[in-house]
Amino acid sequence: YGIDSANDLLVRIGGPDGGAPGGSPNAGQTFAVDTLRDAATFEAVDFGPQNGFDIEPGTDAAFAVNGTTLYAVNLTTAGVTNQGTIGGGLTLRGLAVAAPQAGAG
Repeated sequence: YGIDSANDLLVRIGGPDGGAPGGSPNAGQTFAVDTLRDAATFEAVDFGPQNGFDIEPGTDAAFAVNGTTLYAVNLTTAGVTNQGTIGGGLTLRGLAVAAPQAGAG
């Protein structure tokens, strides 16, 4: 998965589970899931070119950052839910989600 910031789309890279249609993610072909929209209001959310996106390892928990706002991203609907402000006022241009520690949870 990824964010097409030019069109504010959630995209899948390659076919589902690396299969057809679309084939391997290594081929780089993208398929639109849907427009990134606020899950509550259905308003489109502008994810300009300076954003970050990651999926928690071993889960489907996806997150995106746009400036100083963290969003949870639904990989099925492309709905986004504002999780609040992060970064201490700094504009963030990337995001990485750490794997949970063994025994945490």
